[in-house]
Amino acid sequence: RMLVSVASLAKARMRVDAGELDQVITRRLRDAIPRGMHSVLKLHLRFVWLFVETVVAAIHDAVDLPHDTISFPDMVYLPAVSGIESGRYDVVIVDETQDMSRAQLEVARNALVDGGRMVVVGDDRQAIYSWRGADANGMDRMKKLLGAQEFPLSITQRCPVEVVKLCRRWVPDFRARDGAPAGHVHVLRYDPEHMPWTLGGMVLSRTNAELVHLALETIQ
Repeated sequence: RMLVSVASLAKARMRVDAGELDQVITRRLRDAIPRGMHSVLKLHLRFVWLFVETVVAAIHDAVDLPHDTISFPDMVYLPAVSGIESGRYDVVIVDETQDMSRAQLEVARNALVDGGRMVVVGDDRQAIYSWRGADANGMDRMKKLLGAQEFPLSITQRCPVEVVKLCRRWVPDFRARDGAPAGHVHVLRYDPEHMPWTLGGMVLSRTNAELVHLALETIQ
């Protein structure tokens, strides 16, 4: 599973450099191995490089071998590296650019006619899909690659004023629309026994493990 995962990640990022793959693999192994056993990684450098060589070979095979079947990552990677066009358009618009991998962005660029215009829309502060190969620097890279002019979309039509004030800690140019409601923000400490639970309420979490833990404590 890890071989497939790393190969897919490399294809999405269009990077087959052994040094970079070594870093990715070591990080994946560190995440997969219990904390108390991280020292074991140092004893398996030979294994890691064998892993790297296997992934590099798999990526080259994906391009070189005749294909009866291809993987989902190949459906993007192969057109990107071979320059296969999905059409030729005067204008290509890419939304959620921060979630796009380098390979996906390359496929979009290949669909543009010479002299055409490409519009990329996204929010670099919401780039949270690097784990599946999204290019966290995709916005800046495409801006440089295209020589693009930047138009900010810093006014939120959704959030109330107090939420915007809170968000400015991380996004200083964030602004509320004219006439936005004041709203309110409650900062609550995590305590399942004293949480103000309401029917139909919702709890959001970055990881499932935290939600399971909270659910079991709440049931108790």
